Amino acid sequence: MFPEKSFDALLISAVIGAVAVCGQRGRSAFPRARPLGSSTDGDRRELIYNGNSAPVGRYPYMALLSVDSKMCGGSLIAPNLVLSAAHCGASFREVRVGVTSRTEPDDLEETVNIKEVEVHPDYGGTAGDLENDFMILVLSRNIDNITPVCLAEADVSLPSGNLLTIMGWGYTESNNFYSDVLRETKVNYVPNENCRGIEFNNITPLFDTIDSENYMCAASYNEKNSCSGDGGGPLIIKGDAPDNDVQVGVTSFGFECEVAVGVYARISAQRDWIDRVVGAKGGSLRQNCPTG
Repeated sequence: MFPEKSFDALLISAVIGAVAVCGQRGRSAFPRARPLGSSTDGDRRELIYNGNSAPVGRYPYMALLSVDSKMCGGSLIAPNLVLSAAHCGASFREVRVGVTSRTEPDDLEETVNIKEVEVHPDYGGTAGDLENDFMILVLSRNIDNITPVCLAEADVSLPSGNLLTIMGWGYTESNNFYSDVLRETKVNYVPNENCRGIEFNNITPLFDTIDSENYMCAASYNEKNSCSGDGGGPLIIKGDAPDNDVQVGVTSFGFECEVAVGVYARISAQRDWIDRVVGAKGGSLRQNCPTG
């Protein structure tokens, strides 16, 4: 439960406070939106900002995509399919699933080649505000020893403030090196109409962006957020065990990491497309999943 003062009012106050801190560093009037995947040379923003190390094996469906200095996340949604973000691009040749440590593979982890890439046909790209930021990777073989994550149904409805979890790898707060271990943090769901109204120094940069249900927002009171390199990773309703987690979003874009609001591709809005691709590629989604 949230206090009498609405969650959204508290959130907006927290976000404005974070932007004020950013302003003291001489940044622009409001943070510049940018994709959160594909960490590249020169990008020194932290990932899973203010997060904690995830327990080993807690997110077995978590996938890692990396090539050279580029990195994205993903999730195993069927034995032969990984869901990620279209903005991550198609340059990856293999995917690691079941990863907790990037540098020390464990017995659960599987590395599989990517056979084919399916990008959402209505993906808007950066010119179209990254709408429908979905990409499905078809694997060269099935991964049978890892249970895929459940996906939100098309009719799922989240209340404002619903607790969600994000995860990924990346720079820690104390240095400029990627984390060796998977990190997680909690955020809260923000309805689109409230997300559009969040102000940065009297400007509402998301007002014209969050214009359809293909987007969803999540934020926190205490500067916890997804960030560059986490793109494509899952936004979930965390259950009491991995089999009871439900993925509701795919990490898409945001602003500076200190501004604790991120934008995600909403799975329920494009569940029909996901179902069609899964069927066409010989996959099978989890059944009898929690309703969220």
